Amino acid sequence: MRTIRLFVTCLLLLAPAAQGQTPANAEFPPEVVLKAVAVFDRDPLSIEGRAAGAMIYKFAETSPDVVVRIGAPVVPWVGGPATDYPEYRKRLTLAYVVGNVAAQLRTGKKGDLPREGWLQVFRTYAYFKKRTPGLSFFEVDDLQRREEAGTLAAFAEETARVLAGEER
Repeated sequence: MRTIRLFVTCLLLLAPAAQGQTPANAEFPPEVVLKAVAVFDRDPLSIEGRAAGAMIYKFAETSPDVVVRIGAPVVPWVGGPATDYPEYRKRLTLAYVVGNVAAQLRTGKKGDLPREGWLQVFRTYAYFKKRTPGLSFFEVDDLQRREEAGTLAAFAEETARVLAGEER
């Protein structure tokens, strides 16, 4: 079954290239990227999830259709101790990109969306916590508290302005 899923994932990823598409984002059309988001969301640590995440990251880097800015304010868990679950920390950063890209594609509006990136981080973090009892990243927990308090959206807007170089 795993072989079949991997084969299907590869087909989804390679189909546009096989059709000879050449524009910058034709390698990964938005509908394929959104399918990859679902694959990543199901299991970000699986072979399929890793491949989907890599494809979405590449899309974020090369597509003129989305904007994702990365910096310490939006991925504060990156600064944690190197020995403190480094693979999870990397996957949380990828989850941030996945959520940000997915929201832009779903809405059809190009523009950095930190809150939506963080919402994907929360889902991925919950998945990791089920696999690793006792796992805790205070940086993610802090963002979740902001969401519960209803202040995450305003914090995301301010963070997006800072990353874009805009002053308040």
